[in-house]
Amino acid sequence: MSLRSRLLLGTFLIGMGPLTPLSLAAEPAGAAGVDGGEEVIVTATKRARNVQDVPISIQVVDQKSLEQSGTSDLLTLSSKVPALIVNTSNGGNLLRIRGIGSDVVPHYEQSVALYRDGIFMAKARQNQAPFFDVLRIEILRGPQGALIGKNSSAGAVNIVSNNPTDDFEAGLTANYLFDKDGVDIFGYVSGPVSEQLSARIALKYKDVKGPLENFATGGEEPDSETIQGRITLHFEPSESVDMVTKFEYIHQDSTGHIFAGVPLTLSYEQARDQIVDGGGYAAPILTVAKPDGTVLRLGNGDQHEQYDFSNLLTIDAEGLTFVSLSGFTGYQSVMATTGRHAAPYETLSTTYYEDFKQVSQEFRLQSPVGQTFEWVVGLYGDWSELSYQNPVITDLKTAVGGILSRAGTRTDYQMTAYSFSIFGTGTWHVSDALDLVIGGRYTSVHKSGYLENIRDFLSAGVYTAAPFKYEGSLTDDHFDPSLTLQYQVTPEVMVYASYGQGSKPGTFQSARSTTPTDFRLKQEITTSYEIGIKSELGGFMTLNASAYYMTMDDFQVSQYITDQNGLPVLRATNAATAISQGVEVSATANLDEWVEGLRLSFSGAYNDAYFDDYPGASCTAAAAAAGCVNGQPFQNGQLFNGKGLQLNNVSEWSGTLGFDYAGAISDTLELQASGSLNMFSGYWFDNNQYDERTGRQPGETMVNLRLGIGDLDGKWSLAIVGENLTDVWKGGQAYLFPGFPGSVRVYGIYGGRNVMLQAGLKF
Repeated sequence: MSLRSRLLLGTFLIGMGPLTPLSLAAEPAGAAGVDGGEEVIVTATKRARNVQDVPISIQVVDQKSLEQSGTSDLLTLSSKVPALIVNTSNGGNLLRIRGIGSDVVPHYEQSVALYRDGIFMAKARQNQAPFFDVLRIEILRGPQGALIGKNSSAGAVNIVSNNPTDDFEAGLTANYLFDKDGVDIFGYVSGPVSEQLSARIALKYKDVKGPLENFATGGEEPDSETIQGRITLHFEPSESVDMVTKFEYIHQDSTGHIFAGVPLTLSYEQARDQIVDGGGYAAPILTVAKPDGTVLRLGNGDQHEQYDFSNLLTIDAEGLTFVSLSGFTGYQSVMATTGRHAAPYETLSTTYYEDFKQVSQEFRLQSPVGQTFEWVVGLYGDWSELSYQNPVITDLKTAVGGILSRAGTRTDYQMTAYSFSIFGTGTWHVSDALDLVIGGRYTSVHKSGYLENIRDFLSAGVYTAAPFKYEGSLTDDHFDPSLTLQYQVTPEVMVYASYGQGSKPGTFQSARSTTPTDFRLKQEITTSYEIGIKSELGGFMTLNASAYYMTMDDFQVSQYITDQNGLPVLRATNAATAISQGVEVSATANLDEWVEGLRLSFSGAYNDAYFDDYPGASCTAAAAAAGCVNGQPFQNGQLFNGKGLQLNNVSEWSGTLGFDYAGAISDTLELQASGSLNMFSGYWFDNNQYDERTGRQPGETMVNLRLGIGDLDGKWSLAIVGENLTDVWKGGQAYLFPGFPGSVRVYGIYGGRNVMLQAGLKF
């Protein structure tokens, strides 16, 4: 650590009251700070405060919105929250905020930090399960390195579950999903066990079928079943000591994937229509082709088991607050995919085994609130271990179709990592109207790992993958500073300007195509500038806006390339620079004065995200037509540069317009109605080709409606919920399929209409 870094660290380690801001609940629209007279409180930045009082862009989705809309996963949520992008893959959900995030290597750490009850969840596998019994979800936009820490170079998502209640209560919510021919059931029991101990038990069961028909079995896939449970204990032995312990178990089992292959002659829109309407899909046994031969079947399933534990201890002593947060998270998963092939292959089967575990500990010391200078200082450390294997088996055939022999190769990837950070933030109330917020975090990450490719058995001259083994270690240090000026123009209007950095450590490649020179990826660093305004107008409306400019250096990206055997593999690399700039606006109006029980909202974002410098990018379709060959000099003796290309899966324009109404229709009954329009502009989803015909999703508008009736006291409710009534389908990935060089493209798509019958009961 340099002398300059030590001086900076000493300057910035002073502490603050939390940063948290711009709020809007989603589907139905929620409050941006004040909801019918009630404050919206967030804790993502270590203290509980009103979201309107703190200067960062954050969007909050509350429990009522999630439960009434039947939203229970990040993929569905993202369609209703502008600037939050979730791209699903076989390995989990990949998150982006403001266009910046991780690509399609699921076991890599993500650039958007995901936290569940304060515990860091770095892997895509850890967010693929539905969420349940959630108090709120906080989406923090932009780098959050100073207080959140590593892997928040693009932002952070904090999922907060419910704690036990002081009085006994129980609830049950059941959704029957007509379009998915399934059920989604959630229930809980909560209350005191003794004077000092209370408990909460929550369970969720979800069994749904996917939109694609398996033409070999007649089944609808992916067919997914999830069982989840959480036990929460709240121990309060005295007024100054408080402890909350949570243990969660997740089990998922699914057949099939949301992927299918079609001829290259079809455009994306033609392929989407054929996949959704015509079927043709995954099968565990892949010896039967669709009669017309137009759709390639992939298979076959996914199994995932996960354990999460957290323990939050809070001690108040003489005005100071000491906080200890201990965590463990681990999972084991198996994902298998199989497809038919052209000669000389009959089938190709690839399986991904993951085994991950992580232990973490955080200590914080916080000053009392209400002082001229408020601060938070802390220490954080974690240790993790990942084991990842990817065997590939091919069945070879003779000219007449008989099985001749089998060939196979396997990659083994192991990585152990540990990190340590020291952080602090401070808020100086310069005057009644002016605050200066300053903070920083120093993080050191050490990783060691190896990648080995093993040739298990081989038919000579057919499969030529050579064995290799790479080993290495790295240590990445970085100091993430933040600085914010906040000015209260009037009691109802606040403006702010901020500067901050976030970082994500380097890592090691795991692809079969890895070479010694690109085995290691460099750490990425994001720098952000933001200005914003937060206001409450006329006592019934909040209006918030922010504008930002972000640069990400050494942005970790990945692309599908074809190896020497015609197999698609993911190549990860560092793009030199990516830029994201834009504007976000939200407004919420409570119209009780005119129509009691009615609330309107709008949230919108403009996001321009592109590569500013990307030497060595894969050749686009236009560049390939001009003679570009991947890995070969293209112009002026240089590799192709992706400068100016838009980042994948990023819409320039997105927005949500919604309403929420609840009004009495008798002495005991209430009418409930809500709805929203979720709009997005077109985006690229094929990060190799950038081909307008086959890799671009057109802009769409999704319509969501809910109509229900319930008890005025909230004891029961019955509703019809329509999600995505316009039946929008979205492209997420596209790549050439091995064994069919130049003839088949595989698409990953998701979406579709979902109509639910919903019943809720509370005791």
